[in-house]
Amino acid sequence: MCETNRTMFRPKLMTPIIGLLLLSYSVQGATHKGRCLDHTEYAASAHCATSDQTFEEVSVKFDRDSVTVYFDDGGHLSLKLDSEEITDLHDIRAHVTDKGYEAVTWVLDLSHWEEGSPASQEEPGC
Repeated sequence: MCETNRTMFRPKLMTPIIGLLLLSYSVQGATHKGRCLDHTEYAASAHCATSDQTFEEVSVKFDRDSVTVYFDDGGHLSLKLDSEEITDLHDIRAHVTDKGYEAVTWVLDLSHWEEGSPASQEEPGC
């Protein structure tokens, strides 16, 4: 009798765990007007609102709720997006994820984005 109860308990325990795993993989990535921005490199400018520094020529690559900024000197910076749904491509807010620096705000501008460009015509969804 005890053996039967243990095997019935395992599927009940596994169902919520499997559900959580599937949910984490189905999270949509960074989008603009329903178009996926993930995994493509875009030309941009980056402004650190906290220190008032601006970098006119950087490239950025989105991945779900984060964005990596690549500088022309070879350095890079990983940031967490305020929102995965990007409404204004000229005012993308993101924050440093390093402990103690979470208050550092960056504003990204995909300055060369055009609504009719090939990058903006990609298939919807991520």
